[in-house]
Amino acid sequence: MDGADDIRGAFERSEQVTPAEQGPEDPGSPGPDWDRDQGADRGGDGGGPIYLDRPLEAEAAHFPLHDHGNGQRLLHYYGEDVLFVPRLGWYRWQGNRWLADEDELTVRRDAQKISARILAEIEYLTLEPWEEERVQLARDTAGQLRELERRKPADLSQEDRDRRRALLQYSNQASEILDRQAARKKAHKAHARASGNSSKITNMLLEAKPEVACLIGDLNADPLAVNVKNGTLKFRLDLDPHDAEWGDVGPSWKVTLEKHRREDRISKLIPVEYDPDAKCPHWQAFLDRVQPSRDMQVFLQRYVGYCLTGKTTEQKLVFNYGGGRNGKSTFVDTLAKIFADYGTTVPIETLTGAEQRKGSDATPDLVRLPGARFVRASEPEQGTRMKEAMIKALTGGEAIMIRRMMQEFVEVTPEFKLMISGNHKPEIRGSDDGIWRRVLLVPWLEQIPEEEVDPTLPDKLWAEAPGILAWAVQGYLAWAEGGLSIPDAVRQATDEYRQESDKLRMFLQSECEITGLPDHFEKSSELRDAFNGWLLDLGDAAWGSRTIARALKDRAGVVKGPNGEQFRPVKRSDTGYSGIRIKETTRNLIAKYGDQIRQAAARKG
Repeated sequence: MDGADDIRGAFERSEQVTPAEQGPEDPGSPGPDWDRDQGADRGGDGGGPIYLDRPLEAEAAHFPLHDHGNGQRLLHYYGEDVLFVPRLGWYRWQGNRWLADEDELTVRRDAQKISARILAEIEYLTLEPWEEERVQLARDTAGQLRELERRKPADLSQEDRDRRRALLQYSNQASEILDRQAARKKAHKAHARASGNSSKITNMLLEAKPEVACLIGDLNADPLAVNVKNGTLKFRLDLDPHDAEWGDVGPSWKVTLEKHRREDRISKLIPVEYDPDAKCPHWQAFLDRVQPSRDMQVFLQRYVGYCLTGKTTEQKLVFNYGGGRNGKSTFVDTLAKIFADYGTTVPIETLTGAEQRKGSDATPDLVRLPGARFVRASEPEQGTRMKEAMIKALTGGEAIMIRRMMQEFVEVTPEFKLMISGNHKPEIRGSDDGIWRRVLLVPWLEQIPEEEVDPTLPDKLWAEAPGILAWAVQGYLAWAEGGLSIPDAVRQATDEYRQESDKLRMFLQSECEITGLPDHFEKSSELRDAFNGWLLDLGDAAWGSRTIARALKDRAGVVKGPNGEQFRPVKRSDTGYSGIRIKETTRNLIAKYGDQIRQAAARKG
């Protein structure tokens, strides 16, 4: 075989490894219909064979043949639409928001397509320009070399021999170049086959994560942006430059509707179109029926508008209180449906009850809270106790720690507003402003007659969702300008709730005599046991020793007798309080409930 035959053979070998020539007889081959079966495409919409997408394959053909290179390929083909949030997982762009990829199903489906993509890249494993020149030179001079090879050595002049040596060098270089190209194509084919293995797919996803990582705090980071069906609402403070120039600054709030953008990193959506001119006559008629007070309607509109945003400056919890058929459930259910992704529900046990979590416990009930802005809780049972520390943590605007089962803790800053509805008021034992300044009790006093109940009302209200959204947006603008505008009815109902919740105050004022006289003395343990006996006689649960001790100390000098008399903590032979006496009828309850009182006294809480 002469040098020309060598280069011809090398060229043929370099062309042997192409996607089109793979057949089912090759056990590692995906087969001629693999691309169609896999739906390999750009963007995942089944839009056609991958061979049509030549520019992408041409660039990716030169990516490294290892896991990191495959991670680059995944992002090269699909990276515009994927996002990774540490401790939360993968997200995928849906055209209007980033949606959590549950169990990474869609991103893994994309990764499964990479094997076919790599196979298609083989077509674009072309020679470098200098290599093309060397091969072309060998081809152009192949005839001359063949002619010199046919002649006898004795017939060659020195010039012919030098010429033959140079042409052989061209031929050998071209053969090496084409052999290397054939080896690259063969390696590419082997890598394509291996890249379909589960371990390679997993490694590909692992290597892609750093390039598209988004911190949890960067997701839904703008508290004044609200994603809706036809764009993103953005609330902004509008300063008139002309007014500012003249010192007459009159800032006002406005809302604009902008296009959905990947870079906003929003994962929530209200599935309702925003139309500032949309009306909601059924919603207004409903409010007129269940909350006829104009002051109350203004307050509710502002509070709902405030809930649209991630602002938590009010640090309030709304408790909708009232009997059945008064509209509170319809009100909350309608809002929850509109808020959709921006809303969620927590079990009432998260907010009430005596059970306390350990610091290391998982918080599966709280994992849906990041990014939520409207959080409702189910109805509390009669006699349940509010978890005051939890309420303070969730409404305080400070970061909290949450943890999924079998995962690490994540620090998140609450953006949500709490709304509880029920027929029974949870017991709030604390008397401090730290808890009570956060509570707003909204009375729902109108009871709808059974014959007036409209079972189709929820559907009618949902049909007016654009109008209700516009109503809520106006509520935010009003809140931003003038606050919540809490009605007197809410303040009065909340004050009454506070008085009713202070069982110890009621005990001190009704079951004791506050005289202020130094000779009137009761031991702390005696007051504790008498109080628990009184609670048990009312049918309530007894309190723990530590809780009573703290509460007594807080109320000493605050709860007074009919003429302003006070009781004070003193230490004699026993720790106790002077200026107070337990009524004998109440003292007798200590003996009546002795066993239960002793069990309660043994509790530390």
